[in-house]
Amino acid sequence: MRVYKYMSMSNFIEHIEEYLLGKLFFADWHTLNDPMEGLFLVSNSGQYTDALDGLKNAKYHNKVCALAGDCDNFLLWSHYADSHKGICIGIDVDVAKLKKISYNESLPPINPIDSLDYNIEKILTSKLNCWSYENEYRILEELDKQQMKEVGKIKELVFGMHNKSKEFFESHPRFKNEGITISAMTSGKLQASVRRMGICRHSKTSGVSP
Repeated sequence: MRVYKYMSMSNFIEHIEEYLLGKLFFADWHTLNDPMEGLFLVSNSGQYTDALDGLKNAKYHNKVCALAGDCDNFLLWSHYADSHKGICIGIDVDVAKLKKISYNESLPPINPIDSLDYNIEKILTSKLNCWSYENEYRILEELDKQQMKEVGKIKELVFGMHNKSKEFFESHPRFKNEGITISAMTSGKLQASVRRMGICRHSKTSGVSP
């Protein structure tokens, strides 16, 4: 499945070799920008002290890679890609690895007698409805520390409509050899929206074509 990661150009340039290897960053859940991240509801918590302690501890061993389901989300370009001056990379990921975020009116209710893995996934793939515009997917991994890890194959580079770097990257030989599609966003007319405009498509056999 094709999913997307929005970022600034400085982030992309700093980690370009890792991204070209299909690696993305896995973060601690408590470093994400939602202040309600990782919180949950539980009834009769006093009866399940040991289970809840185990659950809280396990959260810290699960790292999160956050991704978007599309590359033309106006607000995501504003919030995560340096106000449309950044870039969005498209990467093909095994659908079995992806967890679709569930958006709800309240924090996720947890039953402490359910399995630890089930509860961890429920907590880390649930968000309040106000975040639904993100159309988010996640990959969860049990890791000892925050790190970059291979998740799939990079297939696209999509430049923000205020990005000034696309002319350099469209002629970059590395992207030609990898067969990566390059495009740019352009503004929608009379509304807060963006749409993708093709620049070129790199191919191992045909080089650059319109």
